[in-house]
Amino acid sequence: MLSRATQLFMFVAAYLVLSLLWFVLSDGLIVRTADGASARSLLRLVQESVFVLVSAGVFGAIAWRRLVLDRKAEQAVQAQLKASEARFRALVQNSSDIISVVNPEGKVSFQADSICRMLGWTSADDNAAWDRVHEDDIQTLRSALRQAWVAPGEHAAFVYRCLHADGSWRWLESTAVNRVDDPAIGGLVVHTRDVTASRLAEERLRVETDFTNHIIDSVPGLFYAVDKQGNIVRANRAFLTTLGYTPEALKDLHPFELFVEEDRERVGAAVAKVFSAGSARLEAAFRRADGVEVPYSLTGTRVETPSGTLMVGTGLDISKQLEAQKRIEELNRELNHRLGHITALREIDNAIVGSLDRAALLDTVLRQIGERLEVDAASVLLFSPGLGRLRMAASLGLKPSTRRHTDLRLGEGLAGTAGLERRTVTVTGRDAVAGGLVPARGLTEEGFECYIAHPLVAKGQLLGVLEVFHREHMARGADWHDVLSALAAQSALALENANLVESLQRTNTEMLAAYERTIEGWSRALDLRDEETEGHSRRVTEQTVRLAEHFGIPEEQIVHIRRGALLHDIGKMGVPDHVLLKPGPLTDEEWVLMKQHPDFAYELLLPIEFLRSALDIPYSHHERWDGSGYPRGLKGEEIPLSARIFAVVDVYDALTSDRPYRPAWERSRALDYLRENAGVLFDPRVVAEFVCMLGADESASASPGLGRGAQPRRMSASR
Repeated sequence: MLSRATQLFMFVAAYLVLSLLWFVLSDGLIVRTADGASARSLLRLVQESVFVLVSAGVFGAIAWRRLVLDRKAEQAVQAQLKASEARFRALVQNSSDIISVVNPEGKVSFQADSICRMLGWTSADDNAAWDRVHEDDIQTLRSALRQAWVAPGEHAAFVYRCLHADGSWRWLESTAVNRVDDPAIGGLVVHTRDVTASRLAEERLRVETDFTNHIIDSVPGLFYAVDKQGNIVRANRAFLTTLGYTPEALKDLHPFELFVEEDRERVGAAVAKVFSAGSARLEAAFRRADGVEVPYSLTGTRVETPSGTLMVGTGLDISKQLEAQKRIEELNRELNHRLGHITALREIDNAIVGSLDRAALLDTVLRQIGERLEVDAASVLLFSPGLGRLRMAASLGLKPSTRRHTDLRLGEGLAGTAGLERRTVTVTGRDAVAGGLVPARGLTEEGFECYIAHPLVAKGQLLGVLEVFHREHMARGADWHDVLSALAAQSALALENANLVESLQRTNTEMLAAYERTIEGWSRALDLRDEETEGHSRRVTEQTVRLAEHFGIPEEQIVHIRRGALLHDIGKMGVPDHVLLKPGPLTDEEWVLMKQHPDFAYELLLPIEFLRSALDIPYSHHERWDGSGYPRGLKGEEIPLSARIFAVVDVYDALTSDRPYRPAWERSRALDYLRENAGVLFDPRVVAEFVCMLGADESASASPGLGRGAQPRRMSASR
């Protein structure tokens, strides 16, 4: 479509052409038709009038058309303006942000309805937002507005809090642009949006960041984050203060340069492991800015972040731990050293308690001295009070001939001096040691550099001398000498204990022998009083012991069985002679007295602790398997086994021995009697074992009184 200017130009050109044609054609017509001047004048008047009228009509039509078109165009423009304004207003009013216009007087001349949605106030209250700014933010707002009013085109941005209709505070961010030079605006255009959510998010992020920073800075040690290029991305305060580097100096250093040279390769391997495997741990030493080396225990973990992969780790100063560990190791060595000494003393104690062999005891003492004191040789010389001499009883690291040739008087040589004066004698120097030793001992050529003789004294009595030899100079402290003194004292105690035990054993053996002789004497006296065949108690004792051994009774119990068998009739000492020695059968009253002798035995032996364990036979050998015995009427296995064994042997010996009131039974008949009464009067198991034992002895000669044939009397006559 042609523009208006083009259309006007074309119209004017057409008008000029048509006008020219009109005048040319009309002039030619006038010339041809008009005869005179008046006619031509009249025609020319008509020509001009027609031209004027036609031109007026044409221009009037054009003007009318233009007026109509302009009117329509203006109406269309107005409609478009209204539509555009409506769209703009709809956009402004429905925007989530507030658009306001502030006039030079500071009043709000326009404000979008979005204030209702953002702050809850009605749009009628144009100053709703400005009048409800937080008092702490008013100064900031005014300062920003003053900056925007400086000149047209100036702008200012500011953040402030504004009261919401619900009473809460909202964070708003406004941008003010000076458009005072625009007649349509004539003030500041302020664009405001609600940034409460982002502000709170920023605040939370700030709090969390502060918290994280506080935690990181509070870590008891180093914290660091390093990227793959070796840049230290993050470090806590302790990292800087501990190592003594400034942040600027730290930027110029590769992390590996913070470590001592000998640890850098291991650190590099650990870092590579973190980025490949995910984690690593090692101990390495930092070199601080002042050059001091500090050992640290370091950990590293691979962490994926939006900005890339990092190694995040911590480090703890282990200087004190290493010092403590070193001290612990020293204490452990000292403790083991002392424990070794205690172990040595304990082993000697065990030897004292567990061994009565003096030679083994002395070997233990010398072995402990050699191990704990680390000497080349040692010996123990025992003192003989009767002879007044010191003789070697045990040695370690010395020639066997030295023992044979060591026989010293008190005061002779270094060892004799130590024994006589009862003090420790210490000699150092090869010549001094050789000169102090008795040549006959054969030690002068051994080349000993150091010699110590320590007397062994217990309760004021000299027991011997402990000698210690060393071929090199011994730089020993007080602790070493304390151990030597302790071992010597323990050795003296061991020797004294061995002497006491030996003496006690002799005394105990003599006492036991006296007890046994006494018991045997009592037994013979009882045999003589009862006028039984001589040797009855001995025979039944021997047979009882043999039978008890067949039953597997321990030896320590058989000792008491033997004593009980010897004293089985000790209670008859309480039976009157007219009853005990009566040649014929006893009356009922006499049997009552006779049956009391087990009770008499119990009352007699119970107070004697030495014989208390032998009471079973004297007290229970007249009990019977079926309960018909006396004094308590025990039956079966209620009867002690030793008493059941003795009962069988005693009855057998009584049946096969002569008595004043009857002759002895034959061996076979006595055994038949035992078999018949097995399970009635006697334990059947004991009878069977006894018969088996005698069967094995058939080829042997019978003891006097055993197996002699004769016509027996009834067993009921037995007492």
